[in-house]
Amino acid sequence: TATFDTGKANGYEKNLRDWFGAIYEVVFGANEGPRMGPFAKIYGADATAALIETALARG
Repeated sequence: TATFDTGKANGYEKNLRDWFGAIYEVVFGANEGPRMGPFAKIYGADATAALIETALARG
């Protein structure tokens, strides 16, 4: 998926768990969270993208 590919392209190819930990930290404020694929499917792709954009804007 694009999420895995992005992690691999940014130095996380040997430890994608750290990549997802970084995403969870930004989105949820914790280093662990729900599996992103099912979360996005349930929450909706657009809503998930908006959640990430909002979290990134907070800095």
